[in-house]
Amino acid sequence: MIPHRLLLKTALALQQSYQTLFAPKTNLIHLPHERWHTLHTWQRKLVRAQTRNYSSAAQQSRRQLLQITKLMQADLHSIECELEQRCQTKLVPTLRLLYEELRALSDEFVTIELKPKQKQILAQTDSIILNDIDLGPFQIRLNFGQLNNQQPYDIIALQPQYPVSQGDTTHPHVQNESLCEGEGKHAIQSALEQGRIGDAFVLIRQVLSTYNPDSAYVDLESWNGVPCHDCGDVINEGESYGCEQCTHRLCDDCSSLCGGCDVTLCHGCSATCSGCADTFCNTCLSLCQDCDEWFCSGCLTNSICETCEHSKEPHAEPQDSSPDPQTTPPLSTQTEIASSQTPLQPVCLGEVTVPA
Repeated sequence: MIPHRLLLKTALALQQSYQTLFAPKTNLIHLPHERWHTLHTWQRKLVRAQTRNYSSAAQQSRRQLLQITKLMQADLHSIECELEQRCQTKLVPTLRLLYEELRALSDEFVTIELKPKQKQILAQTDSIILNDIDLGPFQIRLNFGQLNNQQPYDIIALQPQYPVSQGDTTHPHVQNESLCEGEGKHAIQSALEQGRIGDAFVLIRQVLSTYNPDSAYVDLESWNGVPCHDCGDVINEGESYGCEQCTHRLCDDCSSLCGGCDVTLCHGCSATCSGCADTFCNTCLSLCQDCDEWFCSGCLTNSICETCEHSKEPHAEPQDSSPDPQTTPPLSTQTEIASSQTPLQPVCLGEVTVPA
């Protein structure tokens, strides 16, 4: 039970914050006089250019008038929004309402802490469990001295269960102590504006107890996963593989099997045979004694690779193109053979045959 004195003191500090927030604005709204003067100046230039038939100058004046008119419309829209806000009557919540709202908090949350000097209200939730994942309890801290901020509260994980992939996310919808309110944003802001502090805390707790995968910073399916050592992707631990040499966890795409002993390997613990290019562990590869390259047992013969083995085979001696003395006849015999093969000239008319 929160002491009556502390409840009243906090309610008074809270009401003062609302009085400051809803205090009527006395500053004047600045009208776009300079823009209006510029608009008249370009209007006169356009009339002068048209009167003197300066077509190029007239076209430039029209462009300037169009641009200034658009800027004037933006100024007037901003003034319209400001006037609408000032015309809205916002009542400061009564002290009794704020007191009752603070007292009701103790019935809704595990613990309540009021800090009127720091202008803070803190409420602790039960442990938040989403899809069988225990995210632990959270603390909702309302900084009621900052009610003019878009989100004047923080969400603090008391027993943070960080996902594997990100260290700044404590809930699928909480990152850096900021809540992604989703569809509950308007309802939370309305409750805070009206002084319904208890309703605002309950609405925030409802958002924490709800999981929307479309707006999650981290999917619950990957919350307790493991990162692949090689590519970094988060995978379910049951779908991961362990390198049997360094014990790192791997995804299916990054794991490989040794072609010799079938052990699972990561990229750093695997090597490639220089002969067949298959993947092996270090113990299933051996060095070639000649070239010092790594080969599997199937690509080595007596510790020598196939390339080095071929380089050691003896080469056939080149054939000699010179004639064999045993088969080539002597020069004198060649001459006799040549002379015997010389054809005789026929005896022509008027010639006499002379005996040799």
